[in-house]
Amino acid sequence: MISIARLRLVSLALATTSLVLGYAMAELWEGAVLVFILGMGAMLALRRYSLQLGTPVFLLMGLGAAAGAFARAQHVAMLIGFVAVLAYWDLDAFYVRLLPFALDEALPRLKKKHLRRLGVVLGLGLAAGLLGLGVTIEFSLEWALLLGALIVVFLRLVLKVQKDQYK
Repeated sequence: MISIARLRLVSLALATTSLVLGYAMAELWEGAVLVFILGMGAMLALRRYSLQLGTPVFLLMGLGAAAGAFARAQHVAMLIGFVAVLAYWDLDAFYVRLLPFALDEALPRLKKKHLRRLGVVLGLGLAAGLLGLGVTIEFSLEWALLLGALIVVFLRLVLKVQKDQYK
């Protein structure tokens, strides 16, 4: 049976490892130590106390990945770390939602379906991110703002469709 709790821990460990390696490869030791402490603290809290820290850890490690990218840390490692912490955030929220239904017979199918969709989304995100790292396109500020607004509208539509599917 698929263990969401174990997958949460694995994705958090992958995010921590990737971000620490990205910082270390650029010799940004302060960032590497901060991400290591954050990741190890979150993993300890998960293992020892079963705390659900998805959103705060996602925000802090996501900021760590963005700060590392701006500080010229290894961009691919920052991207992999961000995708892994995004997976952790999703799995943590999914785990919390599943707790009341631990004995439900449909649970294994629901887990497989969710993990399949998560894998597709993470794979597409990683591929798009890697593609984006290799391509340079210059926009004026107006075009960049318009593109950002269109992306936000598109993501809202996608989330609405996903939410309607779970009803």
